[in-house]
Formats: sequence, structure tokens, C-alpha cells
Amino acid sequence: MGQCGLGKSYDLAQCFTPVDLSAGAPAAGDVINLRNAAGVDVILVSSAGAANDIITLTFQQADGIAGTPKALCVDHYYQKLDTLLTTGTAWERVANGTAGTGITTIAGSATSDDAQIIWVVPIEASQLDAGYDCVVVTSAQTAGAGSKFTSVMYLLRDLAHQRTPANLPNPLI
Repeated sequence: MGQCGLGKSYDLAQCFTPVDLSAGAPAAGDVINLRNAAGVDVILVSSAGAANDIITLTFQQADGIAGTPKALCVDHYYQKLDTLLTTGTAWERVANGTAGTGITTIAGSATSDDAQIIWVVPIEASQLDAGYDCVVVTSAQTAGAGSKFTSVMYLLRDLAHQRTPANLPNPLI
């Protein structure tokens, strides 16, 4: 029996648990270390909300788990956006300029406020500045008062060392 993708191709870690962003305070994610991976896909899943329920994701890089954070630009992400994502919604690539001059915050819009959302934001370890090996993400609801339940996961990919899932190092410490 072959090894599953977990441990061979990828590792998965939670950025933050499902939270209702309408409470006002931003959801601060855990810091993830990219030392053992070529990159990380930041995956946001959010429930449908009400009109004007706009959410954001903000990206930073850090020089260690407890290190000093600074802005991290992303030049594109992928999204699925619909009132009901089970209807076969296609992925859409959303461009944000070029690497290094992209944006540090992705914001929803009037078309995503009352929709279910999946965002996948690919970040390469090579995008981080010299001496930086960690990424941290925060999310907030910047407008609207309706409930927008949101969760973010980290998918570490292209692992440097393949291991059985039980032997994967914890990327959050």
C-alpha cells in the first residue's frame, strides 16, 4: 500500500479555527514555518454572509516563529465564489500585480459579500526576504454586521523530506 499525499506531498496545519468575523476583532493566525517546504497554500473558507459583509486576509513574513513580522506581498490568488459552492463553481485566478509589488491584503468585494468563498493563496518560500522563513495571516471583516464564519488552513507543499504523517515535524513551533 502506497503512502498517502499527507507526509509525501503536503502537510496541513490550522491557521485559525472557524470564527465569526462579525465580532469585530481580527482573527490572528498561527505563524507557520516554511523551512521544510518549498511553499504554502493559504486556504480560506468562508460562509455566505449578508450584503456588505466584506472580509480581508493580510499577509506577513517573519524571521522565526516568534520573530519580527513585516509585510509580505502576494501577486495572485485563486477563488471560488458562489451563493452555493456545490454547484460546480470554477476556479478564477485573481491577479494583484507582480511579486514584490503585489498587495499585502486581499479584500472581498460587493460580489463576495453574501457568497460562500474559497480563496487559495500560493506563497513560495523563495518570495520571503533573506533571513525570513515564516508566514502569518490575519483575517477581519471590514464592513457589514452579518455573520461571516471563516476558517483558514495552511497547506505546506513540496516537502523537503517525505515522512509518514505521524513523523511530520510541527510547522507551528
